[in-house]
Amino acid sequence: MAKFQNDGTAFKKFLRENKSLVYMLPILVILIIAAIFINLSLNSDKEAAKVDSGASTSGANSQIDTTQPQVDVLPQIIRSEGTEIVEHEKDPFKTPMKLTGVVYSPSRSTAIIEWGGYSYIVEQNDIVGDSKWKVTRIENDSISLDNGSESIVLALTLTEKGNKK
Repeated sequence: MAKFQNDGTAFKKFLRENKSLVYMLPILVILIIAAIFINLSLNSDKEAAKVDSGASTSGANSQIDTTQPQVDVLPQIIRSEGTEIVEHEKDPFKTPMKLTGVVYSPSRSTAIIEWGGYSYIVEQNDIVGDSKWKVTRIENDSISLDNGSESIVLALTLTEKGNKK
């Protein structure tokens, strides 16, 4: 009859055959426990920060009070370089208008005109500032203006087109 020798469990046999795992498994368990501890401590800090900031942001989530004064923010179409006073009756032949940019599109083009310390962003059929000059046509590199009795064409110069020499 053969003797049955009990050398221990299968796990002990596995560890005897793989001696490096004897050291690696405890290190792995310690690293997993440390990672869980760090994760839990960081999450508790985030939750505490949410509780602290909850009082200050609670007003942002509430309904808008329509009884308070409200402001509509619109784009600034006319821009001034400074605080200088510009004459009301503008004549493009006295102070020259300067075409500084064109965004051309077959459906909706826009031009930027500098005149008397102001910059005007205009489209076709817009009036330039408080003058009588109306934009009649916008091309790739020029615009046409008309005031009823006169008409002028403003063109981009070579440096404004990007062809600096």
